Amino acid sequence: MAATLGAVFGGGGTAAVVTAITRRRLTRVEAADALADSAIELLNTVKADARADLTAMRLELAEARREAAETRLAVRRATAEAEQLTGYLQRVVSAIHDPTMTIERLRVLVGTGPPNGSATSWVSRTE
Repeated sequence: MAATLGAVFGGGGTAAVVTAITRRRLTRVEAADALADSAIELLNTVKADARADLTAMRLELAEARREAAETRLAVRRATAEAEQLTGYLQRVVSAIHDPTMTIERLRVLVGTGPPNGSATSWVSRTE
């Protein structure tokens, strides 16, 4: 037993214990380094995905804004045309109720009405 204790606590045994402890510390450091590298790689992947998603969302937002602008323009045009048609119909109704209106004059007025439902082609002729 004395030989065993001497070998363990002697020159050869101490070197083995120091090597084991040092190796264990290096293994922990290597594991921590590998874990940090993996975390950084995962973070970079998540950041790249987030940037791609953000770019896609910005493109969708720009498209939605463009469509909204087009819709507002279409509504303004439809409103203007509806107002023109309303004015035309009011003039026709007034002409119908005018006691001095003749059938010939009424035919001329109605004949210059909106062809094919388009208010823009006749407005300047009736005013």
